Amino acid sequence: MLTKVPLMSFSALIAFRIMRANDLTLQIPELTLPYGATKFAGIIAGGVGSRIAALTGGRSKAMLDVRGRPLVDYVITDLADAGIEHLCVVLRPEDEELVDFLERETRFSSVEAIPCVPTGGTLSSVLALTEHFGDENHLISTCDVVVARGTVGRLLRAAETDSVKGMLAVVLTCDHVEDENPVWVDVDEHSVVADFGKEIAPAAHAYGHIRWVSRNFLGALSEVDLSNTTRDTEMMRRVVTAHPGRVRAMDAGYVLDVDDEQDLLKAQRFLDDLPSA
Repeated sequence: MLTKVPLMSFSALIAFRIMRANDLTLQIPELTLPYGATKFAGIIAGGVGSRIAALTGGRSKAMLDVRGRPLVDYVITDLADAGIEHLCVVLRPEDEELVDFLERETRFSSVEAIPCVPTGGTLSSVLALTEHFGDENHLISTCDVVVARGTVGRLLRAAETDSVKGMLAVVLTCDHVEDENPVWVDVDEHSVVADFGKEIAPAAHAYGHIRWVSRNFLGALSEVDLSNTTRDTEMMRRVVTAHPGRVRAMDAGYVLDVDDEQDLLKAQRFLDDLPSA
C-alpha cells in the first residue's frame, strides 16, 4: 500500500533542515554497519523529461516504456535486489500513472510518496528524502538511471566496509561519459572525492546519479551554506568542501542517464546485452 507524505515549501524545508541539523551532533561511528544494514532508499521522480517529451507525450519520465517496463521499474528492481526494504519516491502529486504503479509494488515492506516542490529543483527532493529518513543510512537514486545488475549491491558493500568508516556519502561514478553536461567527480588515489560539479575541470569520472547517504549527513549539513542554490550537485560540492575526506566514490564503469531519445535507444541495447537474471 502506498503512503503519501506531505511536504513543506522549499523555503520551509531549508529552514527545518537548519533547525534539525543544529540539534544533531556530527559523530564518526565507532563501528561500521554490516552489509545489508542499509534498508531505506529514495527515488527522485518529479521530472517531466522535457528533452524526451516527444516520447513521453506528457506522461511521467519515470513511466517511459523501456522493453515493456517503466523506466523507473529498473531502478526499483535494483534496489529490491540489493536488499532495500523501505522505498520512498518523490513525485508530482498529479502523476497518477506513477502513483498507481507504486500502489501495486509488493517487493518492499513499505512504499511511500512525497510530493516534489515545483520550484525547489533537485535539491529540494534530496533534502526531503534526507529529512524523511532521519537517522537511517539510505540510498538516493534518480528514476532514469540504468546500471548493470548488482551495481547497487556493490555500492552498499563499498559504503559499509571499514575503509569508509565515518564517510558522509559514497557516490556512484562512471568512467564512460556520454552526457552533454556531465557532473564531474575529481577522485584521489584513495577513491576520496576532492571536487564535485558541472563547473569543475573535466575529470576521469562522472557522477552516476546514485549515492549512499550516511545517517550523519543531516548533521553535517549544519555546517554547509545552502543559500542561493536549488541544485543538488552544488550542495554536494559544498559538502565536499566543508568536510574534506568524507565523501567517497565507487566506480561502476558504465552508467546510463536517460535524458533523450538516443539515450533511450542506448538503454534498450544495454539491457538487451545483459545476461538473464
